[in-house]
Amino acid sequence: MSHNDIGNSMDMERAGQESYVPAVVASYPIPQSVPPSTDSLGLNELTASLWRRKAQIAGAAIVGLVIGLVISHLMTPIYRARASLQIEGFSNDQFMRGVSPVSFLPNSTPENYVQNEVKLLESETLAKRVADKLGDSAEDQLRGVAKALAYLRNHVSFLRPPRMTVEQRRGAKLFFAPAGGRERGAGCFTCHSGPMLNKQFNDPDVAGVGQFVEENFFNLGLKDHPLQALNVAARHDPNFRDDGRREITARNSDAFKFRVLTLRQLKDSKNFFHNGLFTSVKDVVQYFNAGVPQDPVAASAGTLSERFTHPGGPGSPRGLGLHEDEVNDLTDFLENALYDPAFVHLDRKSPTKPFVITERDLTYSKYRPDLAALGAVDGRMPSLLPPSNNDALSRRDMGLEFLEVTGQVEVALIESNGIRGHRQEDVYRITNNSSSIVDTHLLMVVKRLPDRIELENASGITSTGEPYRRVFLANGVLLPGQSIVKALLFERQHQAPPVKYTLNLLSGQGNP
Repeated sequence: MSHNDIGNSMDMERAGQESYVPAVVASYPIPQSVPPSTDSLGLNELTASLWRRKAQIAGAAIVGLVIGLVISHLMTPIYRARASLQIEGFSNDQFMRGVSPVSFLPNSTPENYVQNEVKLLESETLAKRVADKLGDSAEDQLRGVAKALAYLRNHVSFLRPPRMTVEQRRGAKLFFAPAGGRERGAGCFTCHSGPMLNKQFNDPDVAGVGQFVEENFFNLGLKDHPLQALNVAARHDPNFRDDGRREITARNSDAFKFRVLTLRQLKDSKNFFHNGLFTSVKDVVQYFNAGVPQDPVAASAGTLSERFTHPGGPGSPRGLGLHEDEVNDLTDFLENALYDPAFVHLDRKSPTKPFVITERDLTYSKYRPDLAALGAVDGRMPSLLPPSNNDALSRRDMGLEFLEVTGQVEVALIESNGIRGHRQEDVYRITNNSSSIVDTHLLMVVKRLPDRIELENASGITSTGEPYRRVFLANGVLLPGQSIVKALLFERQHQAPPVKYTLNLLSGQGNP
């Protein structure tokens, strides 16, 4: 069989096999895996339709946006602002005690958390924009919020911003740490304690004069004041110099000792110590740091203080031994941390209360009903003493007490006139016969006046029900030998007895 015959035979055989094997596809049709769509419009056709109209769709969107912007611009905007202060982790009890809140941030403190909340409420830019839109009523509301914040700042200590920098805090630590102790310190507090930082640290009376008066005078080895040369010339004593407390006590143990002064408001001072030779706070700190007296005469008086030369105690090195950065930190604390601008200039943002007594302090019926219930009288100190001092003249000026001066002056009736039968005028000459002046006001108190008779020109009624006339003295005094003439005018009711009375004279102001 030839090669061609073999190929033909194979082709015939394959063809014969195909004619006898049925096709699977013909006998078992494959089921559809995706159900036929019921949508009459295919996705491709929809996309093609939208794409053909893309210009019209984009134009409609732009027109709608423009219309929305125009309408928004023409409408009056309405603002609503609400301020709230949320302090997490505090109960009412804990809030006033200053217990730390629940902290979720590293190094978080109550001061940081609450100050952040307060700062958010104090946004002046936001507040002004809202107030400008809403009008006066909104400004009133915002002022109310500001008042509430001011109240919180004044009554909750940690709402106030921290006053001291890191350097000032280091300086404060030096100030209050004992010299020569385990921690580095300057021991300043041993002489500068109490509210005004001018008393001994262990003095139980910190508000008054103090019990340790003698202990508040020290010899720091200071030179004399340059202007003492004028005293040398005036006293005709070439050896005169200011030797401090010894000039008052005449005790050698007080030689060259001078009073410890306050350390407050040092920034406004230009000269320091009694001699005024130091012109900066840092100069003073450096002088204490060295512990070397500047004057050999004061140093050799036997009263030189070891707190100055050896503050660390006997046998310790001289002076404080502070490094330069420590001197700067202590200076910063003394000069800035202890300074309050509100003490000199009005600063409404300062939490410091003024040293003077204010109307609020003396209005107990409104602000301190607890003191009013105990008998405190509005307008007067609870002690019934003058607010600033307690000398006799101040007590009379405040109307708190009166001086009996009837025996100090001569009272002469120089004329008594009846007027129309029911009125009487008595004219008196009052002469100061003593060697002392009669000051403030002179009160002519009419005592034992019969019923149905009134003092017509009375200035008031005493606490015991007696009428008096107040006489305003020229220049506030009645000098020795000086006289004044004053009249008392009485009115008698029908069937009243004759006018009889006794006259007392008081010196003082207010209502006796």
